[in-house]
Amino acid sequence: MGYITIPPPESVSGDCPHCGKGVRFVMHHADRYAVSKDGTVEPAGDAMTQALRERGLRLRTYHCPACDGLVMELVRRVLHAGGDGDEEITRLFPRDVLRNPPAEVTNEEIRRDYREAHASRTVSRRGAAALARRALQNALREKGFTAPSKKLVDEIDAADASSEMGSTLREKLHFVRKVGNDGAHPNYDHAGEIVDVTEDELVMLLETLDEFFDVFYVRPARHKAVMAARDARLKGTSPDRK
Repeated sequence: MGYITIPPPESVSGDCPHCGKGVRFVMHHADRYAVSKDGTVEPAGDAMTQALRERGLRLRTYHCPACDGLVMELVRRVLHAGGDGDEEITRLFPRDVLRNPPAEVTNEEIRRDYREAHASRTVSRRGAAALARRALQNALREKGFTAPSKKLVDEIDAADASSEMGSTLREKLHFVRKVGNDGAHPNYDHAGEIVDVTEDELVMLLETLDEFFDVFYVRPARHKAVMAARDARLKGTSPDRK
């Protein structure tokens, strides 16, 4: 009896677009497979699957093990001359990514820009970068890091004087400023082409915004809460009572 080797399912990890948790997704795979004339094994699909395959497309679905949220993507194989091809992935569902900043960020304008930056990343990386840049500038100003010029570059330098600001975070904030500028303005490279925002740049930009929130919003609030709880315990009172 002959045997065929069923290709293992893909492995996809990342933040769930439904609950925001970092997970290894549960991949969905075909129940039946067929052996083609050249000996390769492919999922045995219906007419829709075949029509997509003939056009170099396929559907990929998986779900989050934490919240059971479903994700559906269209995968397109892009071939390059003299090299291996890449896969261009378009998320079909969910279209909007629900992502909120930490609860310690109470400014509604900052929260709205943060949410919209995440929600628009699959539609426009440049738009998401510009929104994240605006959220950063408003957060800097809320924390008292202002400059007479009202320029973000000078406001980041003002924040650099804070004892909480590390050199790496300062460098990342300037990265947010530059990438955000590429999203908001028609900047050009040395070849005269408009500078686009890459997916890797956008990921780092949003991670930097999260790091700024953690340093200047979450940690101070946590420190204040722990100190208040200790004082209340020593005095035999509740920290919520005045």
